[in-house]
Amino acid sequence: ENVTKVPVCDKANSNRSKSHSKSIALSNDFVQVTRVESAKDHDTTGMVVARSADSLTVQLHNEQIQIQILQPVPTLTTNANLHDISLEELSSSLDNKFKVYRQCLKPGESSKTCYPFFHLSIACSSGKLKQETSNGMSWVSIFSGGEIEFKEPLPETKYTNAGLHSFERFIVCLVSPEMNRKDSSSSDVITVTIQMEDASLVPGGTANLCVFLHDQRLAGASAALVASHAIQIPPGEMSTTVTIPLASNWKKTCKQAGKTFEEMIEPSLYVSLDNAFTDATLKYATSHGPCFDLSPGGHGTLVVQPK
Repeated sequence: ENVTKVPVCDKANSNRSKSHSKSIALSNDFVQVTRVESAKDHDTTGMVVARSADSLTVQLHNEQIQIQILQPVPTLTTNANLHDISLEELSSSLDNKFKVYRQCLKPGESSKTCYPFFHLSIACSSGKLKQETSNGMSWVSIFSGGEIEFKEPLPETKYTNAGLHSFERFIVCLVSPEMNRKDSSSSDVITVTIQMEDASLVPGGTANLCVFLHDQRLAGASAALVASHAIQIPPGEMSTTVTIPLASNWKKTCKQAGKTFEEMIEPSLYVSLDNAFTDATLKYATSHGPCFDLSPGGHGTLVVQPK
């Protein structure tokens, strides 16, 4: 796991003034986090106290943590599996550059969550958290109150409070305002252009197209069929374009390795020729193949030749 970890400031040895002094806690290409001393306010500790389109401030005991989004953050998907009892959504920016959650776990309590995006972890209290990912990795993290981490996307992970006291932290999900293009459209269709590679070949022909859903982070598992569509390039024509409707409610019913579109880390669609279609007179042109990396509502091209 790649993590940028920022230790808690040693206030006893700090030379900062106690009158709202500031210090940069974390800074990279995407985000800058600043600590600002403030009067201790029990009523707002652990709460979002200010937000704008690209900034966020949370109260943490006698500090405010100011988070500034510097530029769009690479995003895998916005459909995170965040629906577990340990998470409480607190706030989000108006254009979804970030979403803020608070995670609370009692001693021995566990939850499973997927964070398929870059995010900040801000510990509200000290504690010990055991983490077990779906791909078999396991480790224990020890937190100090006020500790800040910049973390890369994670697959589904089981979090268990391995400490003696309740553990609480903010999870600030950093989401590109452009969103992920694989999830940016609500159109339940795919448009495909099928074109002949060489005009000197006899034009025209038939084939069956299949649309598949797969997780680009998951290797080895069979993709899920979402739709199929028979096509024909008319005699004398070099290409044809078709719009393929996807299966009804496909985002919830079509699964790869038991995961739906919304549960995948990096979901994507692709279109291929159906090799089992016995009436096909077209095949992939030399050095060509399926059209990968498509989004709902997207457009792809297959290059073919006569069999």
